[in-house]
Amino acid sequence: MNLNELRELIRDYTHGCSQAEVNKRLQEGKFEKEGLLEMLCHKDPTRSMAMHGMNKIMPISKDENVPTFSLNLFEKALLGLFALQAMCWLFFEKNWYYVVEYTAVAFFLLASKYLAVYLDKKAEQQVEMAEKNKPKTEYVIMREGKKVKVEESELVVGDIIYLKAGIRIPVDGILLDGNSLTVNEAAMLGQPQYAIKRPFDKIKDENACTLLLSHTNIINGCGWMIAVSIGEKTSGYAKQ
Repeated sequence: MNLNELRELIRDYTHGCSQAEVNKRLQEGKFEKEGLLEMLCHKDPTRSMAMHGMNKIMPISKDENVPTFSLNLFEKALLGLFALQAMCWLFFEKNWYYVVEYTAVAFFLLASKYLAVYLDKKAEQQVEMAEKNKPKTEYVIMREGKKVKVEESELVVGDIIYLKAGIRIPVDGILLDGNSLTVNEAAMLGQPQYAIKRPFDKIKDENACTLLLSHTNIINGCGWMIAVSIGEKTSGYAKQ
């Protein structure tokens, strides 16, 4: 089972694929721990970072869609029409009343437009400030044979991350080792009951699986997971 197939399996799990089906597909794909570690460049985080990047989510660009573009085009055409009408009344009819009227309407249209732009910019600045002041979460990972602490945004594919009760899972991945984990996946799957997670070689029934989803919370247990999908490729980002 290659990396793309593993990521596809994680996506299918978030869209309703059962734990029994997950275990079956892992078994059919000849999933094994050593092959996974080698595939994800576990021993070479620099290479992994170059290939997959870091666990950062870029802000969503506000490109103009068709309705927004059409509305802006309509506003410009309307302002141009008002300007043309005002010039006609000024040069041909010599009537200042209509010139002032059209100018006032154009002024209020422009003022409302710039007010909307100002409020949008203010909201973006407040969101950026909130993100900047948010307390940073650090995770204990195994990197190049050593235990180190890194921030969530510094995680890369192939990092082995320590999990324990109370921790929010930062990336999509596979449970490699540890006790049975109890995970609250309601935020991702909408299921009220907690899910049981075990390493793949310790799964004995269909009531447990080895996949771990970002933005879910550890309720009980501890263990080590390996990061498979990070940043914008995680299931948690896709659900936003």
